[in-house]
This record gives sequence, C-alpha cells and structure tokens, in this order.
Amino acid sequence: MEQLTLVYDGACPFCQHYTALLDLRRPGRTVKLLDAREHPQVVADLAARGLNVDDGMVADYQGCTYAGADALHLLALLSTGSSFTDRLICWLFRSPRRARLSYPVLRAVRNGTLKVLGHQPIRPH
Repeated sequence: MEQLTLVYDGACPFCQHYTALLDLRRPGRTVKLLDAREHPQVVADLAARGLNVDDGMVADYQGCTYAGADALHLLALLSTGSSFTDRLICWLFRSPRRARLSYPVLRAVRNGTLKVLGHQPIRPH
C-alpha cells in the first residue's frame, strides 16, 4: 500500500486550492493532507529534520521526503490527471526544471498573500 502525506499551509488560499485540484487518490494509495497550522507537532518534527514548512510544502512518499519544488514535481507525477485543470497543473510541474523555476515565484505570491490576509508565518513549537 502506497502512503502519501502532504503537509501544506491551510491558511494559504493557493495551497488549499492546489491540494483540492490535484487528484492524488487511486486504488492502493492512501493520501493524508495535513494543514501545518493545525499540526504543530508535525511542523516541529519537520523542523528537527531541517525542513521549514514556511519555505514550502513537504511530501512524504514511500519513505522519502520531498520539499518545495521537489514536492510539487512529485505531486505532478503522482496525480491522475483526471480533469483539465489537473492535467494542466501536472504538465507544468512534471518538468523538474519548470517546477524549480516557478516555485520561488509561487512561494513569493503565497507569502505576500498571507501577509495581506494577516497570517503569521508557521513556527515550530
């Protein structure tokens, strides 16, 4: 049985919509979506491993951890591409280069949006 755990910022509207748009479920795969703001212990555990969820989403899949652009690329590879939007997102991020180039821009937009909305950065407890 495949296990995918994705830790993302639930206060970020882009992160919320992205996780909702991707079709990651398939027979034989368990998908767990964790809002980092609601799971401080997970954030602390990731921080102890040198990963900051405020720098980007984190995916654990089959015993490996992927962060930021690497997580985005992994999710594109795992998505079923069941809708037009899903296929478009997958096309964009299936290329490791496109994922790496676009991720800093996406993160900057996320950070700016969270600031405008009045949300504090995610801090490990």
